[in-house]
Amino acid sequence: MLKFFRRIRQSLLSENKFSKYLIYAIGEIVLVVIGILIALQINNWNEQKKLEQREATILRELHEDFKSNKEQLDSIIQFNKKTIRACQKVLLLSKSMDLKRLKSDKTNFQRLDSLMYYHNLAFANKSFNPKTGTVNSLINSSTFEIIKNDSLRRYLLSWNDVLKDYLEEERFNWDFLFNEVQPWMRATYDFSNPKSEQNLRALFSPRQQNYNIVRTGSLANNIQSVEDEGILELITNIVRLTEEKSSED
Repeated sequence: MLKFFRRIRQSLLSENKFSKYLIYAIGEIVLVVIGILIALQINNWNEQKKLEQREATILRELHEDFKSNKEQLDSIIQFNKKTIRACQKVLLLSKSMDLKRLKSDKTNFQRLDSLMYYHNLAFANKSFNPKTGTVNSLINSSTFEIIKNDSLRRYLLSWNDVLKDYLEEERFNWDFLFNEVQPWMRATYDFSNPKSEQNLRALFSPRQQNYNIVRTGSLANNIQSVEDEGILELITNIVRLTEEKSSED
């Protein structure tokens, strides 16, 4: 192709057709510029396609992470509600038992298995351990600019702050259980003989009853904090926006 253009130029020069040569030269320059522009545009298309593919991959990863986070948080909410009901059941059962004749009254032992079951459930705990790897690596890198949806970008940027606020509420439950309840139970209960009179008296002691009440309140606060901090709503929005993008792809 280059030899072809060279022969045309040489022919025009040899025939002293300078004006035609000038027009030809300008045309050749225009063709070269157009070729360069087309090559640049193709390159831009290729780069844009790579960015779109990278964005789609990130959105799929985010979608899977936050869908898992939503399922886990929903499970924790239901677990905490069940635990609150267990605390309330313990308090109701304790009121129906004859505390003055704990060991001699047969009706006490008829309720004892249920009481111990609900008591163990009342002080079980389940904490939120969300998947944060994808969102954190995304926010801390230049790749974050790939995300086109402005709303999604805002939700992702607010994730760590919202999560931190929620976990502070949840941490109170852990501190209460591990720093107060469990040390007292280890020092007071006879775990080798669950149905001993010692355990029954500990179970109905004012201190244990107070623990039941505080436990109920702290779990209720934990459930309320899900709404107050907006963490479930935030997760739901991220799942929704990443899912919409995934379906478009």
